[in-house]
Amino acid sequence: MTKNSSLLVGQSCRSALNSQAAQQRRPTEDIVKNWILLLALAALPALPRTAAADGVLPPAKRCLITESGAVADGQTLNTRAIQSAIDRCASEGGGVVVVPRGVFLSGALFFKQGVNLLVEKDGVLKGTANPDDYPQVNTRWEGVERLWTCAFLNFDGVTNVQVSGEGMIDGSGDLWMQRGGGGGRGRGGAANPAQTNAPASETLLRRASPLMRPPRTPSPAAAEGGPA
Repeated sequence: MTKNSSLLVGQSCRSALNSQAAQQRRPTEDIVKNWILLLALAALPALPRTAAADGVLPPAKRCLITESGAVADGQTLNTRAIQSAIDRCASEGGGVVVVPRGVFLSGALFFKQGVNLLVEKDGVLKGTANPDDYPQVNTRWEGVERLWTCAFLNFDGVTNVQVSGEGMIDGSGDLWMQRGGGGGRGRGGAANPAQTNAPASETLLRRASPLMRPPRTPSPAAAEGGPA
């Protein structure tokens, strides 16, 4: 065998040995890499679980009407303060307007999308008996599109609204009746929805008492003796 042939054979043997050694090292290197990756993942801080991940919604933002200036003395007119709480709650992404313990007198209130109402135990949201506190709005009444006295609680154009709590929504129906306001719904002296007080939790289950619509102002035709 020539010298050159011997060199070629020797190089081939060394290449084969090196290749075999590399193949033997590769599984060991892969195992080491996997362990390093697992240790790195274990060292990461645990990610906090979110309420949404657990299928539980976070508590709704509470907007106390007293924080907007409402006074629970049964005499102060709180329409502006309570409406301010509703508007603020809506502007901050929605939540629940809370009526705490006490008697809060108010005129018409207009709720917005995403704003719910909670009347807490021993809390009373009481409508006034002053027609001026209930503006005229475009609505459908007795099948006719017309201007009409708005409701005490108005949820026009909103969906999935919740009215809840152990407190009371009082439409001041007794005062309306004392002032001759018996014809607030329909003709022939039909019952005025404001007559009936309703627990807040039942408000959206009853069509008459929840809206507590004050008596309408007689039309000019009715005042002149013509048809209402």
